[in-house]
Amino acid sequence: MSHITNLRDLRSLDVDQTGITSNGLSVLQKLPKLSHVSLNGVQATESGFTHLRSISSLERLSLSGSSVTDATLALVPTLPKLEYLYLGETKVTTEGLARLEAGEARP
Repeated sequence: MSHITNLRDLRSLDVDQTGITSNGLSVLQKLPKLSHVSLNGVQATESGFTHLRSISSLERLSLSGSSVTDATLALVPTLPKLEYLYLGETKVTTEGLARLEAGEARP
């Protein structure tokens, strides 16, 4: 994934169903204009998903079928421009969603 860091104007990235690792997700921090990210089916660690926190331009995030959990929801309040979040077929629980809605998402 490191080869995409030269694409400084990249706005949309779809790496669905790939073997991207937590280290690969760290590369996304170096793409300042990224606004749409699709990580459907990505099986990264919790620490890997935390790399998304630094993408302040992120507006759309799709994590369907990925390994995200309630703990991952703690990153959502750190994304000021996020308008769309898709979590279908994940390990996120109704309790985790309720905490997010109440502004209490936490790891």
